[in-house]
Amino acid sequence: MMADNNNLEERVATLEREVAELRELLKPSARLKDPRRTFGMFKNDPTYAEIVELGRKWREKENRKSLENME
Repeated sequence: MMADNNNLEERVATLEREVAELRELLKPSARLKDPRRTFGMFKNDPTYAEIVELGRKWREKENRKSLENME
């Protein structure tokens, strides 16, 4: 029976360590430390592509207004 208790204690210790590591990864500060984690996150996302296009059109419109006001 003693061997089973040691094995169980080792397994619990391992699980506790892994849970602690996961909790650390889930903290906002840990996720934000490496900006490379966000690279490519919107790749092939049609909604994001639409947002980019709408932003481009808005900027062009605002630039035209600004130029008209300068004349």
